[in-house]
Amino acid sequence: MSTPSTKAQAVAVACGASMDGYLGVTSELSKSITAGNLGPAAYIDGFRTANVWTAVSFEGTWVDYSGVYYGASYLIDAMGFVHLRGLIKSGTVGTLAFQLPAGFKPAYRCIFSVTSNDTFGRLDVLADGTVVPESPCNNNYVSLEGVTFFAEQ
Repeated sequence: MSTPSTKAQAVAVACGASMDGYLGVTSELSKSITAGNLGPAAYIDGFRTANVWTAVSFEGTWVDYSGVYYGASYLIDAMGFVHLRGLIKSGTVGTLAFQLPAGFKPAYRCIFSVTSNDTFGRLDVLADGTVVPESPCNNNYVSLEGVTFFAEQ
């Protein structure tokens, strides 16, 4: 592999991209590829980087909906945006579903419109990384799809 010539190329290499534009596959990345845990690819100066989804650790009685839906997980892309995905159920609306780790938190509370039991719901992501389905959510299911915000802490 040649030495990166620009800052963007150095970032791409640090994120796992090879200089020839192919995905730099490590043993951990290989496991994620096999498990189907890769998120959308990002490109920096034409170099592809991989994003790996991380499963959440639930609090209370919240759990994955399971079946044909993604489990609740998150990733941060090369531009610093956090993405959530999956379907959760069975918790108490208004209580902590899961906590995002340092580096994956917004600077301020964010409120998102989500689908919940085939209707409108609300999902809050607080500055401390707390993720809370709020009323009018229904605990039959809450979708995390499309929840995206910039990680500032």
